Amino acid sequence: MDLSYFDPDNNSYYYSGQDFLNHLVAIVGWDDSFDRNKLYLAAPGDGAFIVKNS
Repeated sequence: MDLSYFDPDNNSYYYSGQDFLNHLVAIVGWDDSFDRNKLYLAAPGDGAFIVKNS
């Protein structure tokens, strides 16, 4: 995992690049109220996938 996209204070990860990643996770939900500013690099809007590590 590239830690330059990880925010340890909020346990959040945001990647907006085009390259494919080499790790699988299970998407288990969506949180409409997750503040985009809690991401290390702010996303275009609020909300976040809830994922479970494989």
